[in-house]
Amino acid sequence: MRNVLVLLLAMVSGLLAATADAQTTGEGATACAPGGQPISPDYERDSLAEWPLEAQRFKSNEQLVSRQRDRLRLALDGGKSIELVDCPYGDGAYQYLYERYDQAGRFYIVRKSAHEDFSYALVMMPTGRLSTVHGTPVWASDKSRFLTVACSLQPARGSLVIQAPAGDGLATEGEIALPCETESCSARWDHPSWIAVTCTPPRSNLSCERAAGTSSCATVSSANASASSSAGSAAIRRASSAGGSAPDILRGEKPATFGSGSS
Repeated sequence: MRNVLVLLLAMVSGLLAATADAQTTGEGATACAPGGQPISPDYERDSLAEWPLEAQRFKSNEQLVSRQRDRLRLALDGGKSIELVDCPYGDGAYQYLYERYDQAGRFYIVRKSAHEDFSYALVMMPTGRLSTVHGTPVWASDKSRFLTVACSLQPARGSLVIQAPAGDGLATEGEIALPCETESCSARWDHPSWIAVTCTPPRSNLSCERAAGTSSCATVSSANASASSSAGSAAIRRASSAGGSAPDILRGEKPATFGSGSS
């Protein structure tokens, strides 16, 4: 049985204004210090396995990306470049692996693998700044924004993040917590203003009904919870905006349908 979260990104002026006030993300490359530690055998093994596969991915952008052993070089605007350098030492070893260039966002997607962690670095072509996400970007059909899903037990992560290009960086438009401590979640765009998130197995026993701007919730038995058309609710966190209300999120068997006056 499956739970479906439906997130309404209301395309009203308040939410569109959020981009201007949202936090623009950007980081520098991670520094690596040997600290007297030996080179990790896992790093050597993984590199031997991954670099030939990465070389195949280079072929679609041979003029932009290259590797020199532990150094991944990416071309930037204005004839500049940036090097992402692996850290092969000890338990903190990590490596950067090129995945692809994202034309819509004008950033490189680079996988960063470590012994106890996994993430992606989005490297902005105009500036070389890095933004860390924990899932590959999934764009809305109009390419105005993308979502990423972070869902893991170790390290503990559970969130859906909505970001959009803003100047030479990225702005976070919204974030919602996901129940990844007990469920596996995935997401898709049903419309540029709608996201459907599916989490399995169901865990909520709270049934909520909404009508004409009001809502009421009641505890139901576990047998009936999965049959509810909109079971449970959770709050969404997003950047502050000049007006408008926060988007709704509902969990249940069937996607709830809400209209937007400007969608």
